[in-house]
Amino acid sequence: MILEERKGRISREELASILNYDAHYLNRIVNQSIGMSLLEYGRFFLLRETARMLIQTDENVSSVMNQLGVSNRSFFYRIFKECYGLTPNEYRRHLGKKQ
Repeated sequence: MILEERKGRISREELASILNYDAHYLNRIVNQSIGMSLLEYGRFFLLRETARMLIQTDENVSSVMNQLGVSNRSFFYRIFKECYGLTPNEYRRHLGKKQ
């Protein structure tokens, strides 16, 4: 719930502190449970929120990134494309045609 509320924007150490767990132990438990590290799981929530905002708002990609606290554009585009197979702009255009 914390990852979802923060849209994945929380460090492993901060999450571990909130949950009163060792960061390495928490990462290991998450990895065993869902097959992703905490970093990957956090990115999942970030990318999901990005996709939602691209479809449900008219905000440009830079504005969406700023609202979600993302500063590295090239890295962001790369992880978005790895996840969805499209750049954020292509994703918006592609899904806009379907709706």
